[in-house]
Amino acid sequence: MNFMFSPDSTTFAVGNSNGTVGLFDAQTGEKIKTLRGNSDYIYTVLYSPNGNKILTKGRNGTVVLWHAHTGKEIKTLNIRDKAIAVLYSSDGMPLAITVNREKLSLWDVTTAQLLKTFDGPKTRYLPKRYRGRRSHFEVMPPEQVRRVRCSPTGETIAAVRHDETVQLWNINTGKHIGKPILPLKDDPPDGTTDVVYSPDGKTLATKQIGNRGSTVRLWNTKTGKHLKTLKGYDNCTNSVTFSPDSRTIITPHESGTVLLWDIPSR
Repeated sequence: MNFMFSPDSTTFAVGNSNGTVGLFDAQTGEKIKTLRGNSDYIYTVLYSPNGNKILTKGRNGTVVLWHAHTGKEIKTLNIRDKAIAVLYSSDGMPLAITVNREKLSLWDVTTAQLLKTFDGPKTRYLPKRYRGRRSHFEVMPPEQVRRVRCSPTGETIAAVRHDETVQLWNINTGKHIGKPILPLKDDPPDGTTDVVYSPDGKTLATKQIGNRGSTVRLWNTKTGKHLKTLKGYDNCTNSVTFSPDSRTIITPHESGTVLLWDIPSR
């Protein structure tokens, strides 16, 4: 289940596993209406900055733009490539990021116009650890992507790739920022599974999961520099969260422990 409050906090939208989106009154909890336009699990629900529109993405890659007040469908993005992320530009334009084997692309959801294709690093193949063995190589383009996150400022995106690296791109130019963030030598063998931006967009948290537990690392988004590894407890859950002021990161753990960490100087 995914949900988001409207900018004025009067309503909230909930994405459901059956492909519907429920709109609720935040004061009473009563359902206002149900948005129907997808047949698969809703992974992402986003209100526009002015609260007039809602952008949704399903597990099957379907992207739909809705009118937040009437519940009517405005546009379904109908393109060949599968969408893996949605966002709004700084001026409120609804955008979708798609991926195929070779590239990431940025689309205007309203017009279905291709806006930009993101370039890739020169290195085509990198070693991938498999069950702890560094000798294993998996031959696939490094642009093949597991997950994409967009910075809260709308300036950059971070892509977790199947070769275990994380690449940052500038949304405005389509150029990658620095070199790929490589797994460190003591990272768990299953590689990076997720990334989370701080609210100010300056810090990126990467999470690695393996048989020996999980590891959270912090990185500078402008330089790709490793800032800190959060050590002390294993088996961090998926709900890694930054404080609103971007000075603290919160890591819940399977033991029931919740830890607060200071963000180092960037």
